[in-house]
Amino acid sequence: MDELTKGFNELERENKLLHCFRDIARILVSSDSVDEILLATVKYLAQYFNAERATIFLIDELKRELWSKVAIGMESEEIRVKIGQGIAGQVAMTGEMIISNDVYNDSRFESGVDSKTGFTTRSMICVPIYNYDGDMIGVGQILNKTKGYFTDDDVNQLNLLLPQIAICLMNSVMHAALSRHFNSVLHVLAASIDARDPLTAGHSERVTEYSVGICEELELPEKECEVIRVAALLHDYGKIGVEDAILKKRGGLTNKEYEEIKSHAEKTRNILEQVNFEGIYRNVPEIAAAHHEKLDGSGYPKGLSRDEIPLDARIIAVADVFEAITSVRHYRSPMPYEEAFAILRKGIGKHFQEDIVEALIRYFKRGHLKDKELAD
Repeated sequence: MDELTKGFNELERENKLLHCFRDIARILVSSDSVDEILLATVKYLAQYFNAERATIFLIDELKRELWSKVAIGMESEEIRVKIGQGIAGQVAMTGEMIISNDVYNDSRFESGVDSKTGFTTRSMICVPIYNYDGDMIGVGQILNKTKGYFTDDDVNQLNLLLPQIAICLMNSVMHAALSRHFNSVLHVLAASIDARDPLTAGHSERVTEYSVGICEELELPEKECEVIRVAALLHDYGKIGVEDAILKKRGGLTNKEYEEIKSHAEKTRNILEQVNFEGIYRNVPEIAAAHHEKLDGSGYPKGLSRDEIPLDARIIAVADVFEAITSVRHYRSPMPYEEAFAILRKGIGKHFQEDIVEALIRYFKRGHLKDKELAD
């Protein structure tokens, strides 16, 4: 190869690498979904190295395993590999990169994953991924170069991309940790309200389940379902400011007591507005506070009507009423499901939106009533 051709090939390779840098960087700033970022990253890796597949593994320290955070061609199925077993497991154990261009003649290769997936691995590069502290957090794997063999030059190119890949992976780990913390706080807050009265324990969780079920039936976007989930969990939080004697009263309420009960909706808003809800969650206080509004404007706390009421609150309203009338309360026994469905349908147009009511009924019949029949 003459110097001119060699120089041209080097320039072309560097240009391709810069494009890969650019594409990964663009994904990093254009998406707020960590999983989307990681999936796009491995797709770019496979394209850049002219490979059939790419995988990013995370290390599970407790189980001493690698698990596939993202894998091209295996998006719906998790791959797990014991640390120390197989080529990826060897890399996780030793911290040393491995190139293998004939894996079925490589004693380190385990064919179990191929047997499980139906994929045939021929060649691979496997490299460790480190965080800023120098701790290994994962393993990157690129499979089956479509032309020629993997070389040391491929490894050098991959090493240049690893810092960006590490950023993606660290963001993923951090996002997962924050998500677990956020959800644990939400459930503690919801449980703290339900704990006020053992008779209504689990109300917030069930309202949340029914609300998410309605979302699924209506095929709402994933982000909107997530907002509704959070608002539903917290919809009654203002009851923390209602006296126990009123909240647990067995008989009918006086007008003054009823007004005090109604005040929980506004109290919910006031309390939740003190929480720094951001991004998709910014409207959670408004949604949670509006779950007692009615389509005809006769609800509370603001007397909103129809489209003035957030769709998310209209969904929670149906789930909330259904849960309340089908559960034991101090002042009455639970209502049979069919009667509850009839009550909801009777309120269509005045209290409830028709498609939301029918979605709740479909969801409940598809799941809970079938489970109940099997139990009986």
